[in-house]
Amino acid sequence: MDLFLDSAEPVDVVLFVTDRRYAEDHDDLFRRGIRLRPGPNPQRIPMTAVGVGYRGRKLDLTAIDQVALLGATWPPVPFTVYLAGIRLAGD
Repeated sequence: MDLFLDSAEPVDVVLFVTDRRYAEDHDDLFRRGIRLRPGPNPQRIPMTAVGVGYRGRKLDLTAIDQVALLGATWPPVPFTVYLAGIRLAGD
């Protein structure tokens, strides 16, 4: 995933990935905190890591339902992130 942060200061975000079996339980998904720095921020996360939910349930990688990137900097600050692409590939 290629991200570009259009901001003068770093920001923290959280990446969430869910599959079709997601039970709307905060622990039934993949999540990872990411610190974005101004400019390009390429992210490479192994599929084996994405395939394991927070509490160990294996996500169905053939049924990815949602990929979300949420701001996590406190106090909240306005920022813009450009997403150039998401590619699912092996480890």
